[in-house]
Amino acid sequence: MTEAMPAEADAVPFLSNIGLLMTYKCQVTCPHCIVQANPHRKEQVHPDEVFGWIKQLRAYRDGWVRIIALTGGEPFFDLGLLRAVAEYAQGCGLTVTAVTNAFWASSVEKAVRVLSELTAISNIAFSTDVYHQVAIPLENIRNGVMAATLCRRPYVISVCTATKRDEAYLAIVRQLREFTDDDHIQTAIALPMGRAAQELGWKAYETAAEPPRSACTSSSPIIFPDGRVVACIGPLIELTTPHPLLLGDLRRESMGEILERAQANTILHMIRVWGPHKLVTLIRDAGLGGYLPEQYIASSICQTCYHLLSTPPLVSFLTELAQDPTWQRTTAYGRAYYLEEPEMMEQLGV
Repeated sequence: MTEAMPAEADAVPFLSNIGLLMTYKCQVTCPHCIVQANPHRKEQVHPDEVFGWIKQLRAYRDGWVRIIALTGGEPFFDLGLLRAVAEYAQGCGLTVTAVTNAFWASSVEKAVRVLSELTAISNIAFSTDVYHQVAIPLENIRNGVMAATLCRRPYVISVCTATKRDEAYLAIVRQLREFTDDDHIQTAIALPMGRAAQELGWKAYETAAEPPRSACTSSSPIIFPDGRVVACIGPLIELTTPHPLLLGDLRRESMGEILERAQANTILHMIRVWGPHKLVTLIRDAGLGGYLPEQYIASSICQTCYHLLSTPPLVSFLTELAQDPTWQRTTAYGRAYYLEEPEMMEQLGV
């Protein structure tokens, strides 16, 4: 059996783009939402606290972090808070992007007014799919795109689906092509995790006995309103138990300490270099294969990571593996060679 192909160097340098989950509030209660956002959630960032976090982000390694991506829930739920955070981050020298379901774009005129008040946000990512359209019509996305064009804001449209063969998904893409092109359309795979574990089944997915061999291209940790920092914005963010990709807590330590530790996180960089399939192989070699799933979603390495980091015996194994000097050095070399990132070697002194 051949080894998984290593990752190519990321287009976005590691830790240069940090996500910030502004709020769990959202106008809709989508069945596939991994953070379980809804109109009744109360949690959101507090201005005084988040300004301090942003200031620390900017100070890390004298400007290493360049982009802050505002997400949710729905960041546009509270426009005053969104504007304040975006303007503060811009004032610190960060480029600000935001994700939205475009509930506010009921007309082109209204959408232009909203974006005109949010001059600190330079890029917009619109989210739409069959789940969002229960409450937010595709016309809102059209209005938002027209407003972004008029306001000269680059944009993308993210469409979530369980499978690219789904007729409803294909119909949405055809409608989007009426007012945008394929370069502006991205597809995200909805996974049966979080709220989706109850709402979505496995029948729509193509499964396989082995996990995908792809490496993870994630370079963007995300900050939560409670100060937790998680290594990616995938399904892991709904886990509440400790695991190797839970990077730290800003209410207990500084941003610099958390990000420096991320630079030498063995499990994180093994996934970025070789993919979670490598961890599955090591787990089997250690005699723990009985804790692995019988089937994997063929198109998603995220499902593999989620299983590994939500199964207590496997979390214990990976936590010990992260401290193994041989794998620390091997991962540092792999990161330097394949991703052209020498930071881990420098930290380990190898």
